[in-house]
Amino acid sequence: ISPMSNAKLVLGAAMPAKGHSDVTITGWSGYNERFNGEYKVSDKSKNGLPVYTHISTVGVGAGHDWCRMWYHDGMWRIGHVSWVDGDPARCIACADAPHGPVTNLKGANFFEYNGTGANQDHGIPAKDFKATSRKRVRRVDQSSVNTG
Repeated sequence: ISPMSNAKLVLGAAMPAKGHSDVTITGWSGYNERFNGEYKVSDKSKNGLPVYTHISTVGVGAGHDWCRMWYHDGMWRIGHVSWVDGDPARCIACADAPHGPVTNLKGANFFEYNGTGANQDHGIPAKDFKATSRKRVRRVDQSSVNTG
């Protein structure tokens, strides 16, 4: 879709996520074990790709609907719902991946913020993020296809 053909298209606006799949991410351990589990396609998009929702079952924020995964500036990011539009570079964890479906994350290098604890566990990817070790490689599996 070009801006000429749809002048009302706004990146980040609610858009159907037809054809994008829900995914399951596993392999997190320690403080960010809370990021294991299912990520569901939401009705929101960012930079032409869906925003995913995740409800953690362990750790900080367990049971609350705060966690999102979105694509911004060359990385899939995991963090707070308010950052998707308010501060999209900020995250708790991120992965280098080409722009495209979340399945591009398979085999990607993940990084997580060095801090732990509520409001001390996030930043803008740079020097304060550490690469995960081979032992903690994350797996991304397509769990279903959302046909909208």
